[in-house]
Amino acid sequence: MANKEFNIRLGAVLRAHRQEKGFSQEYVAGLLGVSKNQVSHWEIGKRSMYAESLRSYCRILGASMQEVLDEADEVVIDNADL
Repeated sequence: MANKEFNIRLGAVLRAHRQEKGFSQEYVAGLLGVSKNQVSHWEIGKRSMYAESLRSYCRILGASMQEVLDEADEVVIDNADL
Protein backbone atom coordinates (compact mmCIF):
# COMPACT_ATOMS: atom_id res chain seq x y z
CA MET A 1 0.00 0.00 0.00
CA ALA A 2 2.78 2.45 0.89
CA ASN A 3 4.41 1.96 -2.52
CA LYS A 4 1.17 2.78 -4.35
CA GLU A 5 0.72 5.87 -2.18
CA PHE A 6 4.25 7.01 -3.00
CA ASN A 7 3.67 6.40 -6.72
CA ILE A 8 0.55 8.57 -6.60
CA ARG A 9 2.37 11.38 -4.77
CA LEU A 10 5.38 11.22 -7.10
CA GLY A 11 3.13 11.20 -10.15
CA ALA A 12 1.26 14.26 -8.94
CA VAL A 13 4.54 16.17 -8.59
CA LEU A 14 5.78 15.09 -12.02
CA ARG A 15 2.46 16.04 -13.62
CA ALA A 16 2.49 19.47 -11.93
CA HIS A 17 6.05 20.20 -13.10
CA ARG A 18 5.26 18.99 -16.63
CA GLN A 19 2.17 21.18 -16.83
CA GLU A 20 4.09 24.19 -15.47
CA LYS A 21 6.55 23.76 -18.33
CA GLY A 22 3.68 23.48 -20.82
CA PHE A 23 4.83 20.04 -21.96
CA SER A 24 2.37 17.43 -23.16
CA GLN A 25 2.61 13.80 -22.12
CA GLU A 26 3.34 12.98 -25.76
CA TYR A 27 6.28 15.39 -25.81
CA VAL A 28 7.80 13.97 -22.62
CA ALA A 29 7.19 10.40 -23.82
CA GLY A 30 9.02 11.14 -27.06
CA LEU A 31 12.05 12.50 -25.21
CA LEU A 32 12.08 9.51 -22.86
CA GLY A 33 11.52 6.96 -25.61
CA VAL A 34 8.37 5.55 -23.98
CA SER A 35 4.68 5.63 -24.84
CA LYS A 36 2.29 8.37 -23.77
CA ASN A 37 0.45 5.67 -21.81
CA GLN A 38 3.61 4.95 -19.83
CA VAL A 39 3.91 8.63 -18.87
CA SER A 40 0.21 8.68 -17.97
CA HIS A 41 0.59 5.58 -15.79
CA TRP A 42 3.54 7.14 -13.96
CA GLU A 43 1.61 10.36 -13.39
CA ILE A 44 -1.46 8.64 -11.94
CA GLY A 45 0.63 6.29 -9.83
CA LYS A 46 -0.42 3.18 -11.69
CA ARG A 47 3.17 2.11 -12.36
CA SER A 48 6.47 2.53 -10.55
CA MET A 49 9.42 4.23 -12.22
CA TYR A 50 12.98 2.98 -12.47
CA ALA A 51 15.51 5.40 -11.02
CA GLU A 52 17.00 6.08 -14.46
CA SER A 53 13.56 6.95 -15.88
CA LEU A 54 12.93 9.32 -12.98
CA ARG A 55 16.35 10.90 -13.43
CA SER A 56 15.68 11.46 -17.14
CA TYR A 57 12.16 12.79 -16.49
CA CYS A 58 13.51 15.23 -13.91
CA ARG A 59 16.22 16.38 -16.32
CA ILE A 60 13.55 17.15 -18.94
CA LEU A 61 11.62 19.14 -16.35
CA GLY A 62 14.71 21.05 -15.23
CA ALA A 63 14.33 19.77 -11.66
CA SER A 64 16.62 17.70 -9.51
CA MET A 65 15.55 14.24 -8.44
CA GLN A 66 15.97 15.30 -4.82
CA GLU A 67 13.67 18.28 -5.31
CA VAL A 68 10.97 16.12 -6.88
CA LEU A 69 11.27 13.42 -4.21
CA ASP A 70 11.13 16.03 -1.43
CA GLU A 71 7.99 17.54 -2.98
CA ALA A 72 6.44 14.07 -3.29
CA ASP A 73 6.97 13.54 0.45
CA GLU A 74 4.86 16.66 1.12
CA VAL A 75 1.90 15.76 -1.13
CA VAL A 76 -1.27 14.82 0.71
CA ILE A 77 -3.54 12.42 -1.10
CA ASP A 78 -7.11 11.38 -0.47
CA ASN A 79 -7.48 7.77 0.66
CA ALA A 80 -10.08 7.37 -2.08
CA ASP A 81 -7.20 7.59 -4.58
CA LEU A 82 -5.68 4.44 -3.10
